[in-house]
Amino acid sequence: MTLTSRTALGLALACLGLTAGASDGSAQGWWQEPAAPVAPTSWRGLGGSEIDGVRVLAEVEAVRRELEVSGSSEPVLYDAPFYPGLNIRMELMPFAWLRPGSALAPLQVGFVTGKHKVRTSALLAGTDGSTEVKIPTRHDGTALSLSYPWRAESGLTVTPVAGWRAVEFALGGNPIYTSSYYEGLEFGTGVGFAPRGASWRAQAEVLLRPSVDMGSTAAAFGSDESVWSWAAKAETEYRISPQWLVRGAAGYDRYAGTFQIGESAASGKAELTDSFSTFLVALGWAY
Repeated sequence: MTLTSRTALGLALACLGLTAGASDGSAQGWWQEPAAPVAPTSWRGLGGSEIDGVRVLAEVEAVRRELEVSGSSEPVLYDAPFYPGLNIRMELMPFAWLRPGSALAPLQVGFVTGKHKVRTSALLAGTDGSTEVKIPTRHDGTALSLSYPWRAESGLTVTPVAGWRAVEFALGGNPIYTSSYYEGLEFGTGVGFAPRGASWRAQAEVLLRPSVDMGSTAAAFGSDESVWSWAAKAETEYRISPQWLVRGAAGYDRYAGTFQIGESAASGKAELTDSFSTFLVALGWAY
């Protein structure tokens, strides 16, 4: 066999070996190949999955409200037992779509809106005694938020949050006190734990609203001078599958305000405290 024929035979065998290796690799299927992460290892989606691009959740919520206004000529004590409501929540991570490998990928824009209804009652004094009146009650809420979750290798998560929230509580047919309205910016931080590779996470969050517009809340008693609010929430989440999740949460919101009664300082001040306790369960879809 000449040198030329030996070289040709070697090249043929080498090509045959490469072809066979490629066939074996393709036979495993692309789904069995390890997928490259869409973000650096320090920036991972909570719940053990890659960072989602969007989450949409339907939340069933129970709310209890306790309101007290003291110091005014017509003090108010209002205690609404737990009443149901429905929230729709959207969590959008735009950079997870646009730049999935960047440090901005976990940046989250949140939106939630909810409606609640309950029939409460009030005792109205008259010449023939007190009369119980049924009052249709509506509770609406809307919030926007911007958060930036950081996850350490140990699973500890820290999430700064900034946003805006508005809450309206309307009591129809109540001659003493008809509505509440709270609107303001909020700032806070969430601290949680999300083990790497696990399908669950947990987080506690505290928010502060240093200045709140009380709107119609003050109109019934006077003019608001100083109003602030704080809120706390704890939640857990479990991934049923890469696209489906369940979430449970408990929260507490408290508003506090000082009102000037009438136009004269001599008229005195009224103190308001208004608190909302909430429990919710949610079913969500992620992509």
